Amino acid sequence: MDFAGIDYISSMGLRSVLMAAKRARQQTQRLILTGLQPHVREVFEISGFLSILEVAPSFDQAQSLLAD
Repeated sequence: MDFAGIDYISSMGLRSVLMAAKRARQQTQRLILTGLQPHVREVFEISGFLSILEVAPSFDQAQSLLAD
């Protein structure tokens, strides 16, 4: 999930990401966040989501992780 163009995320957005990650896990898939802007990353940190979600610094690195 590429967040490169996102500079704000609401609690509803966080919930949507969490639900998508849960669905991915249920289907033995992976959801990787990438392109997190500093302010958005801080929201994910404060919410504790970074400890349960995969994050890659770039889209290319996320694709590489998925290829593994």
